Amino acid sequence: MLAIQCNKPTSTGSKRGTTSEDGEKMPIYEYTRRTGKRLTYTIEYDQGEYFIQRDGLMKKAFPDAMATGMAPHEATADLMLRMAIADIEALNGMDE
Repeated sequence: MLAIQCNKPTSTGSKRGTTSEDGEKMPIYEYTRRTGKRLTYTIEYDQGEYFIQRDGLMKKAFPDAMATGMAPHEATADLMLRMAIADIEALNGMDE
């Protein structure tokens, strides 16, 4: 199992944030894939949702954790980030 520490920037990723229309801070994480072409992806994530982009193109959207049967209290922002990173590493539902 791939263990990922998401609280601090690492050599393969860095956190930053943007302000959404409603004034809330929307976390953004840039992650470089460890295998394959080692491309860098941008992950926008929050409680219950994440979006993966590369070069401005949407690669995968996971807009609602409840649709997959995940309880709202389980769908933390940290879990969404870890799920997005796992999707990038395994190329789940997207191409490189």
